[in-house]
Amino acid sequence: MQPTSVMDKGVVASSNDKHDYMSRGPYWWPDPEKVDGLPYIRRDGEVNPEIALISDHKNLVQVINAVDLLSLAYFYSENEKYAQKATKLLEVWFLDSATRMNPNLNFGQAIPGRTEGRGIGIIETRDFGYLVDGVSLIAQSEAWTEQHQTQMKQWVSDYLDWLINSQHGKDEAVNGNNHTTWYFVQTIAMALFTEQTSLAKKLQKRGVKLIVDQQIEDDGKQPEELARTRTWDYSTMNLLAIYYFAILSEKLGEPIWDYEERKIKKALDFLLPYVSEENDWDYPQIKKMNRYRLFPVLKIAANHYSEGIYDTVLLHQYNPKESNLLIGLRYP
Repeated sequence: MQPTSVMDKGVVASSNDKHDYMSRGPYWWPDPEKVDGLPYIRRDGEVNPEIALISDHKNLVQVINAVDLLSLAYFYSENEKYAQKATKLLEVWFLDSATRMNPNLNFGQAIPGRTEGRGIGIIETRDFGYLVDGVSLIAQSEAWTEQHQTQMKQWVSDYLDWLINSQHGKDEAVNGNNHTTWYFVQTIAMALFTEQTSLAKKLQKRGVKLIVDQQIEDDGKQPEELARTRTWDYSTMNLLAIYYFAILSEKLGEPIWDYEERKIKKALDFLLPYVSEENDWDYPQIKKMNRYRLFPVLKIAANHYSEGIYDTVLLHQYNPKESNLLIGLRYP
């Protein structure tokens, strides 16, 4: 993989600064009743291939995934070549003044004819938790210097400040569905990475009410995700974020595994029967149902709940797949 950056895209935002990250809302399409198609209209769950015209999102995902893999490879093998490659990718995307991304998402998930950017675009950095974990895993390598660490902490701190204080960030925090959950997962992870523990605790306390109290019903359903056109995809996506939030909460000394009569466990138990193809999912799902999406949540739950059911399901319902084996390295 060659290093990528925000400078690779063929367009520039209205800021006239190519260092600003840009993307398009994936579910927005030209209005067929308008000559110019503007303003675009929403078709939930249906991805408009036009989003590929701006490369920032795809490239960022590739960088995060690569750093995640390389950092785990370095951690387990202590082979410097993995840390060296991870360092190079991080330098180009985040640190080099000629290629670095500005620490904001002012132009994330734009909608032609409607807006240049939205708070909803913040979902595109939801995996920054992996990113800062990756940096922590290579921190002891020869490749990752104190200067790298200082620069990276400054970039993350600046982006975290934008997430908390910008209008986009404030909107995303109270979006009310998976966007809210992933917002708190990434902000808490970044607060911990930048050694802002008091801020992380403040975010966790606020997040509990907006995530567990408001998004999960007493029977384990996630109503905001069940209102979508891809209900299985969004229910499992949000639940993964909820369990990441639980891991972070435990790190902060505020475990939520048993909070509100084990509400997050009820959310998993509601979805659990549907890992078996014998059970039909009775909610809208316009894309093919991928039952493996629940795998990482089951692995995390098996580490924290003693009932044994989650280990049993993992053993009997899932065949080992290359894409899932990584979970075992992350949550042994």
